[in-house]
Amino acid sequence: MAVLTHLTSATSTTLLLHAGLCLVLYICTRLVYNIYLHPLSIFPGPKLAVCSPLHEFYYDVICRGMFMWEIEKMHELYGPIVRINPREIHIKDPEFIDVVYASGTHIRTKDPQFTPALSSPHSVISTIDHNHHRKRKSYLKAFFSRRSLETLGPFIQESVELLCEKFRHAHAHKQTLRLDSLYSDLTADIITYYAFGSSYGYLRGDGAANDILSGVNELTMAFHVNRFFPVFRRILSCIPVWLLQRLRPSYAQSLALLNGLRQQSENALARTPAAVLENGASSKETIFSALSSPHIPASERTVPRLMDEGFAVLGAGTVTTARTLALASFHIFSNSTILENMRTELVNSVMPDLNSTPSWADLERLPYLTAVITEALRLSHGVTFRQARIAPDEALVFRDWVIPAGTPVAISTYLTHMDPSIFPSPQSFDPERWIRAKEQGFPLHKYLLAFSRGSRQCLGMR
Repeated sequence: MAVLTHLTSATSTTLLLHAGLCLVLYICTRLVYNIYLHPLSIFPGPKLAVCSPLHEFYYDVICRGMFMWEIEKMHELYGPIVRINPREIHIKDPEFIDVVYASGTHIRTKDPQFTPALSSPHSVISTIDHNHHRKRKSYLKAFFSRRSLETLGPFIQESVELLCEKFRHAHAHKQTLRLDSLYSDLTADIITYYAFGSSYGYLRGDGAANDILSGVNELTMAFHVNRFFPVFRRILSCIPVWLLQRLRPSYAQSLALLNGLRQQSENALARTPAAVLENGASSKETIFSALSSPHIPASERTVPRLMDEGFAVLGAGTVTTARTLALASFHIFSNSTILENMRTELVNSVMPDLNSTPSWADLERLPYLTAVITEALRLSHGVTFRQARIAPDEALVFRDWVIPAGTPVAISTYLTHMDPSIFPSPQSFDPERWIRAKEQGFPLHKYLLAFSRGSRQCLGMR
């Protein structure tokens, strides 16, 4: 019996050793392949970065999103084209933007390794396949058309007046306000009114925390962790909200927000055409009614689909817009010249007094105001993480380099917006740069990537 036990133990030890040796051999083989034999091995890049994803993992997960600045250092060392990990190419050349982010007949898919990290995997923004994305985008085009958006005018005016009242109250009582929080209340009220049919009413509230702001921020902070460990988000979604409230209150708010969107999605899908006729169709279309229309294929009329699209609209329409408004406000009131130029243009054109209510068409004709908004978009970036595109059937030619079809290729919004060769003194808030460019006939707008570019350009850019 003792001999049998010894043999079993020896066999187990041998198996473990063999398994360990096989694992070491596989890792070594993989490292050698990635560095010397991979189709991308001809492209410049640091050996530590191209041999495995651990280099990127360290900077994005351990150092919390710092890989973008590591990419910048790579370009300084290796030039305009760099292999930043075993499977991806990054380019720093603004003239190549329209090739990577192409439109028209050029097919561009999204990198499937990035989309699981997004908190809305069934939304338009997360759709990987080119043709599938085009179809999903078409379902929402009318919803985001100019004619549809113009109906928002009276509600926006009402919301802005509520915002101004909060400013006046704070000034009278010598209070300090957080612009990002206050603007998030404004944008959340507007986007929920437009997309969901009724405003969440944060501006009318008593100062309670905006759960959209905190929820989206929490999910965004987890982006890099979710990208390397996509199962993490699924595990958290299975934990009851009451337990998460004790363990991590901010993430519990995120789940509560998603659960609310789930309920709205279920309600929209439960409304059959007969029920709509019986109860009276709503005169105001919402994103849920648009996506649950019988004209849309049944495979697209699902709870996850509606819920994720609702969350994507909330996140894009609330947090990024609020950040741009806050950044613009800071720079306007920090620079007396910009403030005076703004006042002069408004008073001399569309706002002779404080009670004036200029229309959208009136405001978009103002060159200085437009320049201020554009400069704020440049410095707020939209999103800073790289958005790689894949040309599945086309080899991309960059100078003397031929990038194989099927390779993820990215151009960073942040690095483009902060490129001094395009935007001199890129850290400076300079609205005049856009006016000068227009006067000189220089197409500076072609380098603005706040809404991405090409066939996947943001629907909500208006």
